[in-house]
Amino acid sequence: MERLTKSLEDYMEAVYVLEQRDGFARISSLSELLKVKKPSVNSAAKLLKSRDLIEHERYGYIKLTPRGRALAKDIFSSHNDIKELLSEVLGVCESDAASQACEIEHVINERTHRKIADFVSFVKSDARIYSRIKDFKGKDHEKNGSY
Repeated sequence: MERLTKSLEDYMEAVYVLEQRDGFARISSLSELLKVKKPSVNSAAKLLKSRDLIEHERYGYIKLTPRGRALAKDIFSSHNDIKELLSEVLGVCESDAASQACEIEHVINERTHRKIADFVSFVKSDARIYSRIKDFKGKDHEKNGSY
């Protein structure tokens, strides 16, 4: 997977999410989703276009190129797999799991992401293990300062 800065990965993931939802992204929708100013989105769009990761004409729609879609899908998948590990397996509250997954996704490599995805899949595929994890998560962990 091509490595981008954390910020550019966030833009790629956001374009992917908006494309899935609306069929395209716009500068304004990215600005709103990422809570950044439009000039920042314009700068990122120029960089991503120069790397052939998005198609974008001034004032037009933003769409992922095939290469960009593959990269954005990997970033999105990594985020979701980490979030699932944190929330579903470890019992971290949903909002913390989402924000922390966003940080972790930028520092792990593809091998680590694959191990996380495989582990979550393994846990969920074994009813006995998944049941024991649900029991673990159900215990009152607040007493000792954990989630």
